[in-house]
Amino acid sequence: MTSTFTWDDAGTADHDFVVDFVRFDPQTPAKGQSVTVTAVGALRVPITSGTVQTKVKFGVVHLVSAEEALPATEAGPYAPQATFTVDENWPAGKYRGILSFMDQDSTEIGRVDIAFSLS
Repeated sequence: MTSTFTWDDAGTADHDFVVDFVRFDPQTPAKGQSVTVTAVGALRVPITSGTVQTKVKFGVVHLVSAEEALPATEAGPYAPQATFTVDENWPAGKYRGILSFMDQDSTEIGRVDIAFSLS
């Protein structure tokens, strides 16, 4: 059975991006589809650039390792996005992922753990 996504704010008190909630589009993972993950929260300080690094694993096997640019933005409400594709050939089972948000100095400013299952 295919499940919906779950998430957890894995950030620390030192992180400058505080995640309030995460949206997934689509809400249910399916083989062959791209998934857009939007982390919605607040940025404590402005950034001039940065990246979001997305990693998805099946057990110990790394299936996705991607990096996307983050634009410059002021402190305040913030909703960066990351996208990955659920490959047609992925086996049934449980998957885990990490989204690491990095600033212009490559310092982690936020982190979200995600999980889902495919049947």
